[in-house]
Amino acid sequence: MGLWNEGFRRIQVFVLMAATVLPLQLLAQQAQNEFKAQSLTADQIVERMTERNRERSERLQHVTSIRHYHLEYHGFPGDRAASMEVEAQFDAPGSKSFRVLSQTGSKLLIDRVLKKLLESESDATKHQHNSDLTVANYKFELKGTEKNANASYYVLAVEPRAASKYLYRGQVWVDANDFAVARIDAQPAVNPSFIRQGGALLVPAAKPDCLQDSPGRRRDPGHRLRRI
Repeated sequence: MGLWNEGFRRIQVFVLMAATVLPLQLLAQQAQNEFKAQSLTADQIVERMTERNRERSERLQHVTSIRHYHLEYHGFPGDRAASMEVEAQFDAPGSKSFRVLSQTGSKLLIDRVLKKLLESESDATKHQHNSDLTVANYKFELKGTEKNANASYYVLAVEPRAASKYLYRGQVWVDANDFAVARIDAQPAVNPSFIRQGGALLVPAAKPDCLQDSPGRRRDPGHRLRRI
């Protein structure tokens, strides 16, 4: 009788564990199937991304954010690094300004690269239609999909339709839920004079500050890296 009871308890434990594990497996499989079912072509992704960007732009009036820039240089005559904390302000329809809150490291890199990057971004805002991530400015190719613990992404290769200092070539990660650009890994289509040939622009997985459509101040969840 004791052996029977012990065996029965083991069966109970096994059944309870199976009842707990199986739903988790089913949920994970269901989520994966749902994402696969929502897989779109590059044209469909870009169309939705453009439409959502237009909607956000119409709602956006003013936003203030804190950015962290870090730059590393490896080469002759020696390695150098610089960092800057910057307050960025955007006002509709197309005004962007920056205020340096703190800076450390190489003064050469700060003055000749980081501050020049801010000037270039401010200038690009005035020519927004020439720099927008749209089919008018870029060719798009779907490279695949990626997932992490927080979201799913479409990975698109982007190629500028014209050689312009406001455009870039590389890859962008588009959130599969809200179709916002979450990450950019690219280099300028035409390298500015302050970035040597082969310089790269690396933007971590943090959505742009201008996606916030209500007034306020916030700290970017990541920092932008420019590495040459």
